Amino acid sequence: MICNFCNTDFEPAHFNSKLCSDKCRILSRSASKASYKKSEKGAASEAKWVSSEKRKNNEKGYRQKPRSKDLAVIRSTRSLSLSPILQEKKRARDAEFSITEKGKTINKVARKRYMQTPKGKISQINAKARRRQLEGDGKITAKEWAGKLDEHNYTCNGCGAEENIEMDHIIPLSKGGKHHVDNTQPLCRSCNASKGDRLEWVS
Repeated sequence: MICNFCNTDFEPAHFNSKLCSDKCRILSRSASKASYKKSEKGAASEAKWVSSEKRKNNEKGYRQKPRSKDLAVIRSTRSLSLSPILQEKKRARDAEFSITEKGKTINKVARKRYMQTPKGKISQINAKARRRQLEGDGKITAKEWAGKLDEHNYTCNGCGAEENIEMDHIIPLSKGGKHHVDNTQPLCRSCNASKGDRLEWVS
């Protein structure tokens, strides 16, 4: 007998067998479905299924599964790594989100968690070492810093916040700024992180 799919001559296990193997049965079924989808009836059926509530519910349930979420993260990460445009949009979204109350809270928790990891602890040690090297012979006394705080009413010079005030170098040490009180300003932790090592910055 001749296989209906691959045209190979074979000995059927059953008198009604028309396909020579399981592989041919799978391929034949796939080809049949593809052919049906291209037909007018198949296209109408597909359009009806796509717009149905059952399909929407099925997809919603699928997206809630842990494996589906993991795959979505993998796909989005891959797309992000290959597209400079998407990377720039993400940076803009992250910067905008970081100044919201929710963003500040999430970043604070994430930073605290990171600093407790071995990598975070090493980064703190390295940052302090680099800072001491950049400060060089500069010195700011507690009295000078207290005067600077009083000058700004003990509030952030960026957003006016009164909590988590930190010393910021207006011209960053990494850009040649001096470790001197005249080159400092009080910023809250969020504004200080947002400013980073930029020379021009608006909160």
